[in-house]
Amino acid sequence: MAWIEHRGTRWRVCWRQDGARQSETFASKDEAVRFRMSVEGAKNRYPPGYRPGQGWGDAPARDALSLAEWGRRAIDQRRRVTDRTRADYLRDWERHVVPELGHVELAKLSEDDIADWDAGLRDAGLSAKTRANLRGLLSSIVEDALRRRPPLVEHNPVRLFRSDHDGQVEEMCFLTPDEFRLILDHIPKPYRALALLLAGTGLRFGEATALYVRDVNSRAGTLTVHRAWKRAPAGSPDSYALGPPKTRLSRRTISVSPAILDALRLDGRTPTDWLFAGREGGQLYSSTFYDLAWRPAVEAAQGAGLFKTPRVHDLRHSHVAWLIAAGVPLPVIQRRLGHSSIRTTIDRYGHLLPDLQSGVSAAVDAALGEPRTRDSGSEPRPDEPPDDQH
Repeated sequence: MAWIEHRGTRWRVCWRQDGARQSETFASKDEAVRFRMSVEGAKNRYPPGYRPGQGWGDAPARDALSLAEWGRRAIDQRRRVTDRTRADYLRDWERHVVPELGHVELAKLSEDDIADWDAGLRDAGLSAKTRANLRGLLSSIVEDALRRRPPLVEHNPVRLFRSDHDGQVEEMCFLTPDEFRLILDHIPKPYRALALLLAGTGLRFGEATALYVRDVNSRAGTLTVHRAWKRAPAGSPDSYALGPPKTRLSRRTISVSPAILDALRLDGRTPTDWLFAGREGGQLYSSTFYDLAWRPAVEAAQGAGLFKTPRVHDLRHSHVAWLIAAGVPLPVIQRRLGHSSIRTTIDRYGHLLPDLQSGVSAAVDAALGEPRTRDSGSEPRPDEPPDDQH
């Protein structure tokens, strides 16, 4: 626990770190109080980003501002909460958010980041209520960045995230082919092929945007998933890194329709080019696709009569629904999606299967032949139980 000592016109924050006394001096009490809360939030250590004897590091450029640093600023600037509440916020921030998400650039925070972070909290044993509270804290901090002028982020991905492990099944949005085409008509041309590929293959966004041109075999009508974009480990200079797909079976080769192959326009492209690149030739971020293509297209489609609000990931769900409607067996769908177990496929999409009970009864009758019936006038013997007791 840190404490403050007042010496004339100076305020000194003191604490013990690894058994040794540490201190920093400030010209105002407010600065000292805020720094004390940062120390306590960092478990009685120098807060990340603070240089002993020098102060907080220079503010990074807007596109390099980390989520960790922005969160500390946002919590520190909240004036309508008590000191105790502010300290609780900072403690939760340092303990549960910074270790996994702190290194992510604020402007590049994505729904995938939120999903991975939430899964980590769940695996660590945090209750659904605690995770919901932490998501609320994170969402409010990103909202603070959105309200800045100029805004520090383009949207709040936390609001888009819906946990599928809080005691309820994830609310999946299934588009009909006509509904998807309505959205596709409003997607800007540079992003249309990606939307078509996502809906036509069921690939995850991080898989589709990690494809090279060489991963597509236009003659065979296939593409192979070798890699996927994943959040980079803490301390990495980049927010994302290429890695193996989500599961062993996610490394797969799947068929691609001729219409999608035509849309990809592979002729004349270098094999090592990204199949889908960002505006500067590098990684295409999910936030970029969402802001420049998906959200405007969905809003335009809603103006034209669409009554659903699908996420980008709902294209994967819709793809499965179309396959099931066409009678494609679940094991085939499992391999196409890269699920590690058929149980995953059944648990997520089994409710879309038609009622097969009547078909089961017909199959049993066909196997056993016509059931034996009694003569119409015969009566059971006294020692013979009625049929319903057999």
